[in-house]
Amino acid sequence: MRTQEEWDRFFDYIREIMNDIVIVEGKNDAKGLYTLGLKFILVIRGRPLFRIVAEVEKLREFHRNSDIIILTDFDREGKRMATELAKLLRAYRLHPNQAKRRKFLDSGFTKIEEINSITGLLDLADLDRPLLKIREGDDYGEIGANINKIRNKGTDKGKGRSGKA
Repeated sequence: MRTQEEWDRFFDYIREIMNDIVIVEGKNDAKGLYTLGLKFILVIRGRPLFRIVAEVEKLREFHRNSDIIILTDFDREGKRMATELAKLLRAYRLHPNQAKRRKFLDSGFTKIEEINSITGLLDLADLDRPLLKIREGDDYGEIGANINKIRNKGTDKGKGRSGKA
């Protein structure tokens, strides 16, 4: 159980990174941070890291004063991904703020999605903006259903098809 002082430090940290560009591993990570009020969150979710760097570059054009924070999990895979991503970002002269990454770890969380478990405690936060509602659902299922609609739309259902190629 965390003390009030630990929660205060955590929410001070959240206020500090509110306008920064944050890179996370998955949609649950993004959901938790978005619920806390962060605005610029990029989700890796299996995409090539060079695409993430391109998106950071675009965001950086409009938000020059924002820091770039890599908040992948602090397990082996997350650390490996953070290291590779930091190297790629530096190659494009975009320098991630490693001190802010370490500061998150100091808050006691080791996985970003753990933030989802504290959404009931947000009355302690006194954040500047109201919480946004996140649409619950399975994005993959919706996308799969839409792809099937598109795929099936162009097929003739037995109208004059001989089966010969």
